[in-house]
Amino acid sequence: MTPEEKQMLSEALQLSRENNKILKGMRRGQFIANIIHSIKWIVLIVITIWSWLLIQPYFERTMQIYSQMQEATESVNSLKVKADSMVDTSGLQNLLETFRIGTQ
Repeated sequence: MTPEEKQMLSEALQLSRENNKILKGMRRGQFIANIIHSIKWIVLIVITIWSWLLIQPYFERTMQIYSQMQEATESVNSLKVKADSMVDTSGLQNLLETFRIGTQ
């Protein structure tokens, strides 16, 4: 082997070692980025579940109040219908009684 070939071989070996060092750094960086990305998703999912668990009792109570309001509204509407029918009937009865008293 000539000295020129030895020099080229040593330069190639040096470049190969530098490339290997760079590639290992890139792999390590990608591995760390994957771990950080996974941690972000885990934190996001945990926060979402935790928030739902905190909000759920308030949400259920709100839904109970809403259903109670619907029931109250329905009962008021049914009472109104009954009252309207009773007013009409009692007014008619009063009118009939007035005519009966007048005829006697």
